[in-house]
Amino acid sequence: MKKIRILAALVIVAAMIAQMIPAARAIDDPAGYTVRDVHIYRDSLDEDETVECRFYDELPDVPYIDYALFVSTFCGDAITVVPYPEQQSNFQEGLYIVVTEKYGAAAVVDTVNDLMAFYTDIATFLYAPSTDVEGSSEFYYLGMKLHSYEVAEEGAFAVIPFAPYGIDIIEDDGALYFPVPTLSDLYSAVNQMVVYYNGEVFYYNSVIMEGGARDKDRGSVSILVKNLERSPSLINYTYREICFNIDNFYGFPCTQSPFMDFVKAEGLDAALDEYDPRTKELLMSPRSELHIAGLYRLFNFWLCDGGHTGLHMKDLLKTMLLDNEDYNRISEAIRQYGTVETDYVNVYYEYDESYWDWYDQILETRSALIGDSGYVEYSDTALISFDGFEIDFAGWKAFFEEGGPIPTSSADTFGFVWSCLERAKENPKIRNVIFDLTANSGGYVAAYIAIMSLINGTADYNLLNVYTGERVLMQYLADRNLDGTVDDADLEVDYSCFNFGVLTSSCSFSCGNLFPAAAKDAKMLVFGERSGGGSCSVAYSSTAEGVEYNTSAGADVVTNRRGLSIDDGVPVNPDLTKYDDEGNKDYSDFFDLSLLSATMNKFYKTPILLGDANGDKDVNMKDVLLLRRQIAGLETIGNKLYVNADYDGDGELTMKDVLAMRRVIAGLS
Repeated sequence: MKKIRILAALVIVAAMIAQMIPAARAIDDPAGYTVRDVHIYRDSLDEDETVECRFYDELPDVPYIDYALFVSTFCGDAITVVPYPEQQSNFQEGLYIVVTEKYGAAAVVDTVNDLMAFYTDIATFLYAPSTDVEGSSEFYYLGMKLHSYEVAEEGAFAVIPFAPYGIDIIEDDGALYFPVPTLSDLYSAVNQMVVYYNGEVFYYNSVIMEGGARDKDRGSVSILVKNLERSPSLINYTYREICFNIDNFYGFPCTQSPFMDFVKAEGLDAALDEYDPRTKELLMSPRSELHIAGLYRLFNFWLCDGGHTGLHMKDLLKTMLLDNEDYNRISEAIRQYGTVETDYVNVYYEYDESYWDWYDQILETRSALIGDSGYVEYSDTALISFDGFEIDFAGWKAFFEEGGPIPTSSADTFGFVWSCLERAKENPKIRNVIFDLTANSGGYVAAYIAIMSLINGTADYNLLNVYTGERVLMQYLADRNLDGTVDDADLEVDYSCFNFGVLTSSCSFSCGNLFPAAAKDAKMLVFGERSGGGSCSVAYSSTAEGVEYNTSAGADVVTNRRGLSIDDGVPVNPDLTKYDDEGNKDYSDFFDLSLLSATMNKFYKTPILLGDANGDKDVNMKDVLLLRRQIAGLETIGNKLYVNADYDGDGELTMKDVLAMRRVIAGLS
């Protein structure tokens, strides 16, 4: 009964929304269509798989698919579609309840007004990835599991309107038919999977799949490149589909962009009319090369948000496999029209323009001052540098299943960090460990979770759902002792002997921004320069004509534990950035190991009582006896007390320290 009441309330909400939505139907005659089996390539080009699609006479270039068939084929789940209960028939006709098999989540689909409304969180409803099997998803990395899940703020109903974008939901004999690009946008926004259509075949891919069929098919040019004159129906649908995706699924992380504020309030179409009608004109051009130039302007300037959103011209590169004329035609259009001439300042675009200069400067400064090994020790401090959050899936499979070595190269960030921490433990002088993220541009969230679990016991992951306003606080555990199981034995792994710090710069982006935010929540020192930001996951999409682009997704916007945005970066204290007389950045202090060590010790206020080898706040014969046992190899003094025992400060524990302690006890020093 509770579900029926919720659904009834949801239908009322959907009906209210429908009254405000003007119909803009692209298909007036749903009876006119042809059926064709479209080939699917997933991992290789040798796969023999097809799926049945409809091509409507009024939109012949866009495949429509049975919604249930799409979910079973591409999402590894099943849905049930039933008409709205007869006892509720006082509401409008054309209403259908859709229920997922995996989670029992439900939505209402309105085929008259073309909208979907969700009574559960939209991410729960759409989360049905085919990669959700052990060993395939990045979140099964190192036996990772969810430790706690807390809803800090309840979400509201989510309503996704299709009608304003001319996207029709067609009902036929109880089945619901959607355009494949629309469903791909709907699910990629949450699952980070995408179904590309190049005019002939589908390519299925997922974020965590390496080297999918589309990447292997060097001849996979899109329908856009093949058709030099785009049809009016395809022009209209492609443009409206882009607007639909941005208006509904973009994460809107930008807080310093009036253009993005306008998009959020009025929609992309209205924003282009206001700021750059030329981009809209290019997007709706019948000439494919002008359309591509419009895409370039839109995604690489107007929607530029610091790194997660952009158009990556794989299709453009693949046109080289056609002929020089096509390649030159498209390249020249981008050169001529792809750059926006405007007085408008996009701070994120300017950030992108400067990013690589800063990045190169950081690498050059670091290399010159401390080398490129990724690990360096100075006095009581170890610095671990890693420039991404990478996962060597093959290496871990070999370790767990075949008895291979632990992957400790830079290809696997967790393994590399683990090996560095073990190395630091071998040196009893080390009590500070600094993670250098100054050139870290991000990567796998799971790698962040694994590292934070290793040093902190648990890893926090705080998310805001832009669609619904729901805010959740999660904690993950990972297999810290690498025995293949997450259990109490992992608690035996202990790095509490170290004080941890995180060194960041304006080039610390995405996961390189998440890590210092979580470290700050865990009361660790974060210093250097304010991190570069990036709080959204990445959604992978393509236009209806097969051109790929990425956007900041609205399903998983990362916050700090208090629910505050970290998109503008994580503040630092102290700020080590210096500037020369011309205003150029100087990163030399970031790799001054003496300064870093002093900064860590000041922050943690590590008490140093010379001679107090056992930590009892006194210097007596117990300390002398402990030190003698250390020198004889009979006992080990922990890292945090090593400096106390090193009375003469020469970095070694010797009989000279014993003699110095004796003098203190005898009152001679």
